[in-house]
Amino acid sequence: MTMNNINIVEKKDNENDKHISRFFLRNKIYLDNIKVENSLYYEEFLSTFLKENNYNSYQLEFFNQRVNAKLLFETVYEFFKQLDDELFSNFFSLFIDKDKNIIFVANNPIKNFVGITYLNNNNNIKIKMTRSKTIEDIFTLVHEYGHALNMKKNPKLYNNEARTHFEEIESIFLELILCDYLVNNGFNKDDINEVKKIIIENLINEAKDLYFKYNINRFIHVEQIKNIDNHFFKLLYQNKNITKDELRKVYSSSYEDVTKYVISSLYALELYDKYQINKEKTIEDYKNIISLDLYTHLDYLDAIESKLIVPNESDTFIRTLKK
Repeated sequence: MTMNNINIVEKKDNENDKHISRFFLRNKIYLDNIKVENSLYYEEFLSTFLKENNYNSYQLEFFNQRVNAKLLFETVYEFFKQLDDELFSNFFSLFIDKDKNIIFVANNPIKNFVGITYLNNNNNIKIKMTRSKTIEDIFTLVHEYGHALNMKKNPKLYNNEARTHFEEIESIFLELILCDYLVNNGFNKDDINEVKKIIIENLINEAKDLYFKYNINRFIHVEQIKNIDNHFFKLLYQNKNITKDELRKVYSSSYEDVTKYVISSLYALELYDKYQINKEKTIEDYKNIISLDLYTHLDYLDAIESKLIVPNESDTFIRTLKK
């Protein structure tokens, strides 16, 4: 094959790649827009949160304290031991087999992979996670144990799609109260503050991306766009100065993947506030919420808010970073 022929083939391949890229982008916008249409009640949550937390990105630094495997397991064990008798009992039944059910991986092909909890082919609960050998490992393992404990107690819940937007409450709430536990038990305060920054930084960025999708949905309605085609992209750039690259970035994550972290985080922040006032009652509310098996997202919203847990009612956790 001559060089000219090679160039022609490469040009055609590039054109095909662009066509495929456009196709997938259109498809992602279309599919996510259906999800947005069915969840318009979240838009006010996002708008309020972003207005109240409209400040510059945090300057993230490095962690100081090293955490070896012994310290990691001892700390996670003691955290659950002091938390609640029922939760600790379930935790201990998994922890005694930690050498079998926790898998540390050096590298993972999945971008930004930190940890995952899953059932293997024998229906045994497994936790797979990377290690940084810093305080982050403690947060990762506590997060994954949050999933593992509920998976053990309420396995049927993980087939309930209506629960998806709230399933991270079981882990994120534990991360938030873990911050205070570590400070009170002599861990490096600067490191814990860095973790807090990461938690809030990630939440703000994901909330912005999610709110972006609601704005795209509104734009489609205002402009009465029937098809996500070249005309749509052109109008979007002319009226909103939004490029395809920006769209690709935001839509690289699905609506469901972003929503479950953002909505769960907003409720977890409220649980954290109530935990500062009444620890025992909040833990009971937490256990009740993560055990709910309902039919729709709205059923979950009503059930959680019946406990006076409403997004954006407090900013106790975030305020610790503003001091």
